[in-house]
Amino acid sequence: MSVKSAHTARFVAAGVVAALAVATAAPAGAAAPTVDPGVSKTEIVIGTTTPLTGPASPGYKYVAPAAQAYFDYVNANGGINGRKIKYVVADDAYNPALTKKATNQLILRDKIFAMFGALGTPSHSAVVTDLNRRGIPDVFVNTGFSGFDDAKRYPTTFPYFPSYTVEAKSMAFYIQGDAALNAKTKCLFYQDGEFGDNAMAGFTAAGLSFTTTTSYSSGQQVAPFTAQVTKLKSAGCDLVVFFGVTSATAQLLGTAAKAGFRPTWMITSVGSDPSVLGASLGAATNTL
Repeated sequence: MSVKSAHTARFVAAGVVAALAVATAAPAGAAAPTVDPGVSKTEIVIGTTTPLTGPASPGYKYVAPAAQAYFDYVNANGGINGRKIKYVVADDAYNPALTKKATNQLILRDKIFAMFGALGTPSHSAVVTDLNRRGIPDVFVNTGFSGFDDAKRYPTTFPYFPSYTVEAKSMAFYIQGDAALNAKTKCLFYQDGEFGDNAMAGFTAAGLSFTTTTSYSSGQQVAPFTAQVTKLKSAGCDLVVFFGVTSATAQLLGTAAKAGFRPTWMITSVGSDPSVLGASLGAATNTL
């Protein structure tokens, strides 16, 4: 298991436990509150959508089990105001169509009180409007897409990542402050959609330009990135900034190694877990 992913999941799970404790507490002498879906005298039902399978699952498939381990600990120690946490995990394979189906099941069949830690920018984008329309708490969204941090548009959604735009600005600041890095031929490789759009917006705002850019669509990482690596190599890139998921990072590094392309790499936080990346890279290249 990824130590980084597990630690982050437990930290966020602790946060949601605190939030649920506040949400389900009633002051002494207060009138009995209206019962919310997913909340009974004995349990609180929360749900999540996450890629347990599919091309984006390496690394991310460990997040939900780590959160479950923490909730098991809370339940073993009395729960929240006497209520046990029931955590319902739905595999969406990082596929927005499956996210919609899974989210509907969580709401209509499992009667969740809240969505917790739903993972993925394209997948969560497919359901965030419906969650807010229904008034369902949508807490600690597991993505850095800045669009979810809009209290007016999404009043029940609470992100916890710094946005990808902020991360890109920070990376640009680091590059611009390092003479050796800044002198390199800089190129950008990103995932299509809001994920990559956020990154480009951050770099643009920071005044960092790239000699060339290329991209991939979600799921494309099941095959080598031959065309993209060829483009980067032909452009003479010797610093490649990458914004994508961990499995795509592994495919990129594996494809580049086979092509003899060895630039300096700078990789987004959500695609650079060392323990997960090492295992994935071995599978992608048949070498460690």
